[in-house]
Amino acid sequence: MWDWRVRLQQVKRAVVREVVPQPDLVPSEFDGVVTAFPFSYASGRTIIDICRERGIGASGRILIVGAYGGRDYHWLRSHGHQPAILDLERHVWADGESYVGDAASEDVWRLTGGDFDLIVMCDVLEHIPNDFAVLKHARSALREGGALFISVPFHHDVEVTHLRAYTLATLTRLLASAGLDVARVWLRPGLLEVAPRLLAALHYGVGLATPTAVAGKVLAGLLEMEYRLNDMTRPAARALIGHQQQGAHILCVSSEVHDHLAANQSAFCT
Repeated sequence: MWDWRVRLQQVKRAVVREVVPQPDLVPSEFDGVVTAFPFSYASGRTIIDICRERGIGASGRILIVGAYGGRDYHWLRSHGHQPAILDLERHVWADGESYVGDAASEDVWRLTGGDFDLIVMCDVLEHIPNDFAVLKHARSALREGGALFISVPFHHDVEVTHLRAYTLATLTRLLASAGLDVARVWLRPGLLEVAPRLLAALHYGVGLATPTAVAGKVLAGLLEMEYRLNDMTRPAARALIGHQQQGAHILCVSSEVHDHLAANQSAFCT
């Protein structure tokens, strides 16, 4: 008897084999988070592209802050990297370095040893009371020439664990106050990220209807095409104020600390 659930898992595994160079390093229970569209695939692809552009190889030091779901960890692992993790718990599926504690704590960052080529912090800042401290410690943990990659939602305060709702302008100022310059911004959503659950359902429908031998290649081709289309349509995200998918991925590099205390004093004190 045909079981669509078994077939869907086979399709997901087939896609993983097509989109990462070392699929055997992705446990089957994480096939979905690696291949799910749009944000899992787009985020993973972007992080890998950053590593390539910046020459961060397998020996490079990478830290993931907040590894919930394992998405970014398994993308990096399946491309030969050995990322460390800083989170509120130790994940049983993670090998290698792992640090448990509050990302706003200097003591926790001191344990990591710093000297990172890349720090990945996706959808984390909005959950932490002292976001400034997190960014300041992350900057201190970067080696010379290192970079911080973050993602945050904008105008999104309905999630009970979100403590603030950023805009690109306020986040850029916060980064500057922690000594971080914005090097590149990927606005979200792209055109096909506006309704991610609907698109994911369509993908899985295509996968179930496609012969097993070619399902992985077909969906991997769709993911690549959609990734490029979304990249071209990201500027339109500025018009989607309040949309639940609105936000940005941001690549940051170290810079001089911008003294916002002095700026406030100049603006409001006589």
